[in-house]
Amino acid sequence: MNFKLLLWLLLLVTASSAFGQTQTEESIEQILEELSQRLQLDEADLSSLHELLLQRSKQPIDLNKATLEELSAFTFLSPEQAAQIIEHREQNGRFLDLLELQSVQALSLEQIKLLLPFIEVKAVGLLEDLSLSNTFQKLNQELFVRWGRVIESQKGFMEHQYLGTPDKLLFRYRANYPDRLKVGITAEKDPGEDWLYKARPDFLSGYMSFQSKGKIKELILGDFSLQAGQGLALWTGLSFGKGASIAGIARSEDHLKPYTSVNEQQYFRGIASEFQHKQFRCIPFVSYRKTDASQDSDSISSILISGFHRTANERAQKSNITQINTGLISDYRWKHLKLGSTIVYTRSSAPFSEKKPLYDRFQSPQKNTAVASLYYTFSYRNLYLFGELAGTDHQGVSGIQGALVTLSPKLTFSTAYRNYGRSYTSAYAAGFGESSKTSNEQGLYTELQLKPNGHWEITAFIDQFRFPWLKFGVDAPSKGYEAFTQISFTPTKRLKVIARQGLTSKEQNASGFTPLTAIHSNNKTQSRLELWYKINDSWQIRDRIELVQTAGEQGYLLYQDVIYHPLQSKLSGNLRFSLFDTGSYDSRIYTYENDVLYSYSIPAFQNEGIRAYLNLRYSINRNLDLWMRYSRTRYENLSAIGSGNELIRGNHKSDVKLQIRYQF
Repeated sequence: MNFKLLLWLLLLVTASSAFGQTQTEESIEQILEELSQRLQLDEADLSSLHELLLQRSKQPIDLNKATLEELSAFTFLSPEQAAQIIEHREQNGRFLDLLELQSVQALSLEQIKLLLPFIEVKAVGLLEDLSLSNTFQKLNQELFVRWGRVIESQKGFMEHQYLGTPDKLLFRYRANYPDRLKVGITAEKDPGEDWLYKARPDFLSGYMSFQSKGKIKELILGDFSLQAGQGLALWTGLSFGKGASIAGIARSEDHLKPYTSVNEQQYFRGIASEFQHKQFRCIPFVSYRKTDASQDSDSISSILISGFHRTANERAQKSNITQINTGLISDYRWKHLKLGSTIVYTRSSAPFSEKKPLYDRFQSPQKNTAVASLYYTFSYRNLYLFGELAGTDHQGVSGIQGALVTLSPKLTFSTAYRNYGRSYTSAYAAGFGESSKTSNEQGLYTELQLKPNGHWEITAFIDQFRFPWLKFGVDAPSKGYEAFTQISFTPTKRLKVIARQGLTSKEQNASGFTPLTAIHSNNKTQSRLELWYKINDSWQIRDRIELVQTAGEQGYLLYQDVIYHPLQSKLSGNLRFSLFDTGSYDSRIYTYENDVLYSYSIPAFQNEGIRAYLNLRYSINRNLDLWMRYSRTRYENLSAIGSGNELIRGNHKSDVKLQIRYQF
């Protein structure tokens, strides 16, 4: 690839047009991009956070009435930061102006800027009209339809292996009367699936949520998500790991909420309610749901999480077992201390198979499983402590203990030690760690954040971990570490420069593995330099170069973003041009991409090629919006893309999406 040609194209694009955004959209985009790099699971729940942020931008929280739970729901705030905002209000009285947030030590100017679009300070004595007419005026409804597909023909469709069309379809309806009622319906099908099978969409989800100011804070009928403690016993939805933190490593206070994602597995279906009396709160729930599984004779081989039902075999595994979940989350607050507990009982319609690979020898999911945990948080001035201890009725135990300390307005220290037993098994666990399973792992994480002034911010962490038993692809106990440093420089409101360096070392099977050759360390180094430049209120450009190096391989990714969103224009959009060259899957590079509303993509770049995409939004009027996205990737060293039923003959792949939203 001619590097001079790339530079010429970047300069041409930069000079010919550039785009800008409103403060709210800038905040949301920055939050989603930062958090996307810390996702622990391959999930689609960033859309839920996107929806929450947009809702809060339209209906900001009154900072003088905000609860710890409401502030912690902003995932970019750590529990320590949310607690310090509440403590500042208790010690100094009502906030008179949002600028007073600068007095909260744990908050940086960058985080305050991110938070401002979602909060407000109302005048004292401001009363709301609760008449019936005003009730209907406050009811916000939203309806949208999304269509997308890969333009090139794929093997599964050409050879009729897939049972449905190549279209990806999504239908969604939302109704929200703030603090009173929420209703939602989602219907979706993936490429290769039938839109209607047995008279219903491939995936259909819905909920009805009632809120009140009384002892029953919320009642949800339908699909819901639950999160408790540090995620060792129960955590569905978004879970974040290591990265350049705009939030801490401690999990937030979010417990019960309606399920709005299209992830087809990590949720509950039934009834749940949140009760609160003074300082005591509890959330009882019951869930009855069919789920996908592969079966061996009369037993369950594994629970399937892909959500695909494209072929006859995948369709046969759809909703073929039933799981009943019942449980209780409860906690009690006393001044700065919160003590909580979680109990989850799961009953499956069939037993799990006892045939399992050696690395799963100690994992023993049963037909009936009980998981319980105790957790706590303690916040006092500049100190925040958190921890959880969980166990199962089959003798598996896991625990985590951590601390966040604001040593000074310029320096923050955080650490966490985790010890997840190799026999610990919880279907809904998502604890902080290196592995996606909350088991067979021990580790110590340490992080420092230095903010010498309003222009500089430095984040560095090191995570040392070991796996006492075997893992998939690692046929011996192993260990490793990850070290990371990021420097952010913001000399003006219009310019931001970010540089980061990361090194990961993990042990894995050596080539030609035998008991004598055992395992060896595999090192991976990634470096990034990024520039954000806001030319004026209507123009913004971003550039990034990322380098990766592994044993015997190296690669790079270059891209330029051009973003357009003038305040009074009906048309807005963004454009990206990327150039990449990596050796193989081992040196792949992930990056966040803008998409249509409530959607996002994080593709893995590998091999050599060019990728470009264009997003456009057109606001027809106050109620009706249209989105369009087109992306195309061309590979220089491939004659076929993908494998199996996803195989495309040729060296290019194109995607298109169309979306329409109606608000009323």
